[in-house]
Amino acid sequence: MKKKTIRERIDEILSNRTDNPGKKAREKKLGRKIKENLKLIEDIIGFSDDVVVREFQLGGKTGIRAAIVFVDGLTDKLVINENILKPLLIEKFPEDELEEPARSDIIKFIKEKTITINELKIEDKLDKVIDGILDGDTALLVDGYTDTFLLNTRGWDKRSISEPQSETVVRGPRDSFTENFRTNTALIRRRIKHSALRIKGISIGKYSRTNIAICYIEGLTNKYIVEEIKERIANIDIDNIPGSGFIEQLIEDNHFTPFPQLLSTERPDRVAANLLEGRVAIVVDGSPFALIAPITISVFLQSAEDYYDRFIIGSFLRIIRLLAIIIALTLPALYISVISFHPEMVPTQLALAFAGGRAVVPFPAYTEAFIMTILMELLREASIR
Repeated sequence: MKKKTIRERIDEILSNRTDNPGKKAREKKLGRKIKENLKLIEDIIGFSDDVVVREFQLGGKTGIRAAIVFVDGLTDKLVINENILKPLLIEKFPEDELEEPARSDIIKFIKEKTITINELKIEDKLDKVIDGILDGDTALLVDGYTDTFLLNTRGWDKRSISEPQSETVVRGPRDSFTENFRTNTALIRRRIKHSALRIKGISIGKYSRTNIAICYIEGLTNKYIVEEIKERIANIDIDNIPGSGFIEQLIEDNHFTPFPQLLSTERPDRVAANLLEGRVAIVVDGSPFALIAPITISVFLQSAEDYYDRFIIGSFLRIIRLLAIIIALTLPALYISVISFHPEMVPTQLALAFAGGRAVVPFPAYTEAFIMTILMELLREASIR
């Protein structure tokens, strides 16, 4: 018999708890009685202080009870009042429209002639209704019907678009991603106004249900790469996704390498440029950074400003960056080898200067170089944090 992991044992204990009715209630289906449906929703959500339930009677002479359920803080109350409650309460239903057989199909009447919401869905599954409410939708339940409206009333406080903090440029756009999911996808869509741009959404996280968008251009991006990224993200089993860094660590090839395997950027123009080069972008709700895959070392030598400079200047700057990497990697080792083992290679005046400077240093050359490297990293971290 296969031994269960700690995670499997914890999930089994939580699923069998008697004080956790939400799991069992979620498996039930919506009925025709509005009171029973509200009770099912209450068993899962618990009707916390931020969950609002408004029961009312449809306008006119219908005599039909209805209710809306939404989460305060995730919805736009003005939209709810003007586009949902007002048509259903104040504007009376035409009596000729409520005669048989129209009365028997009140759901169709509400959808086509009453609600003034540009995006709505009709669901009869309880889990879909719960997910919609927790995602900022307003659920409209009608007594006598199993179908429930999920109305897009999402609206919450969000940070406005500002200049990038870590990728500043002299010449180029000054906008950056924010923590809002739809704002970020819209910034990408604004730059690539083509029908081939695909933005596929998926929710990850057992408790957080974080929205993730996989962006690519159909026809330019290798479809096998797209499917591989989709599969890796879909196989993620985790409770919470607070940011794009979690996704980066969970889908990368090698978890034990210090080198980055995905590019993280807060600039929409850089994401658009990489999409046009056949790469895939991953946008995570709540994170102002997007991920780009697959990448090579040459991608890290590019700057966002390179796309706006003349090709001669851009190429020269990339060569300078490559030389800087080579110097940073080889200079400490070269210094140690020359000072410790081949001092005759250094000119006499320079060797005397090195010797005079190291006369008061109580460490060998390699220890000195190691300490200097650590101190430089500490200074860099102090300047950033």
